[in-house]
Amino acid sequence: MADTFCKECGSKLEIGAKFCAKCGRQALSEAEAISNKKVKANDHESYGTYSLLSVLLPGVGVILGIVFLAKDKPVDKKLGEHLIAVGVLSFILWGVIYSVFAPGLFSTPTIYNN
Repeated sequence: MADTFCKECGSKLEIGAKFCAKCGRQALSEAEAISNKKVKANDHESYGTYSLLSVLLPGVGVILGIVFLAKDKPVDKKLGEHLIAVGVLSFILWGVIYSVFAPGLFSTPTIYNN
């Protein structure tokens, strides 16, 4: 189990302590400490794979993001938010790349008759 520290004074709490030995503040239970942990998208086991997929195929990333947002676990919801953001930014990035490097790629060539 990870070390826990008092929220009031910052001193290290003994394992199983109900109160801080230094300042007397009530310590959080293990369940409360786990529930207060900030959830990050990169805590998800498939973070790297889905992020890369979202960059390469932004539409798929946005759809996966919506699917993960509908799930119950907080880490899934956070991954869903991440995938939607990456997907939208990738749409913009791919649009800029396309407009800069391939503006005449699909245009019909003009034939001049003299």
